Amino acid sequence: MRQSELQPDPAPPTDPASPAVRGDVWLASLLMAAAGVILVIVTLRKTKQRAMQRAAEPEYTPQERLAAIRERADSESGIEGRAARAADQIRELTAVLDTRIETLDVLIGQADDRLARLERSMRSQSPSDTGAHAGPRLQTAAASEHGESTIGSAKREIYALADQGLSPSEIAQRLNQHTGKVELILALRRA
Repeated sequence: MRQSELQPDPAPPTDPASPAVRGDVWLASLLMAAAGVILVIVTLRKTKQRAMQRAAEPEYTPQERLAAIRERADSESGIEGRAARAADQIRELTAVLDTRIETLDVLIGQADDRLARLERSMRSQSPSDTGAHAGPRLQTAAASEHGESTIGSAKREIYALADQGLSPSEIAQRLNQHTGKVELILALRRA
């Protein structure tokens, strides 16, 4: 082995006046200055972007800003906001259903009144018709004698003729009744 290979490397120069130390200091200073310049450029760019964003936003008064923040919070409140909206919708639907139920109750009451008037008018009619209409009228009179109501027997007659396949207008002609009355009685049968 050679003697030069066994000797350790000489120590780096520590003299500030030496050219190697001056070169290292100069390089370090240059890198620090470049990092500072890059930092200043990035900071200026971010500041410019924020200024542009602020310029694009309309100017609000403090009250308007507060209202906008509250509105955003309300719309983004998650489950609580959804639950509140669902509760509002349930209240609205319940109100609509209540209104419709009341309307149906009124209509049912009106239908009951009309049916009662029809029954009274049927009771007040006399079975004095003869000819083609005499058969059912005589049956109605016979049913009244046996304690059955005229209305019940008229319904049975209408039901029997409907079961034979006659239309409401044909039934009304045979029984000498109004077509609407026959249709109503048949509709109540289906209900």
